[in-house]
Amino acid sequence: MLHHNSQKLGFLFDYYLKEVSFEPVIYLTLHDKVLLCRAKDDYNGYKKVVGPDKTEFYLLDPKTGQSQLVSGVFSPLQNLDRRFLQPTNRPFEFWAAVCNNLKNQTEVGYYNLKDFSFQPILTVPQLTFSSKSMWFDETKSLLYLVYEEQLLSLPLQNKP
Repeated sequence: MLHHNSQKLGFLFDYYLKEVSFEPVIYLTLHDKVLLCRAKDDYNGYKKVVGPDKTEFYLLDPKTGQSQLVSGVFSPLQNLDRRFLQPTNRPFEFWAAVCNNLKNQTEVGYYNLKDFSFQPILTVPQLTFSSKSMWFDETKSLLYLVYEEQLLSLPLQNKP
């Protein structure tokens, strides 16, 4: 069950989301919707494994209760507990890091919040980090990141 308290609307919503595991990721003001993640739940208190083989994302309209399956890159929006993504100078676009643990690298680039696309402009080998660990200084074209309690800076070409 997802419980949504809409102070703006002045009432509560309870969504019963079947028996599979849906997790709220973030409320997206641009879409006026909640991004939900539906993933395989190996430990759900039952003996059977439930959920899709591949993680799915949905946009839920809290006003109507309607949801729609969406595609794109969603890792930059997950686990944003301290701050939201740093905006670029273009509408709907933010700086983001997409970590690949299997390749032991992180791609840094532009994340479009409108269509959930990601355009990498730099690959950082041998380091895995998230968007909340980095900051881009556009005046100096430097990417600052905190990695294992160290402050690092990398030159970055700001490509349009």
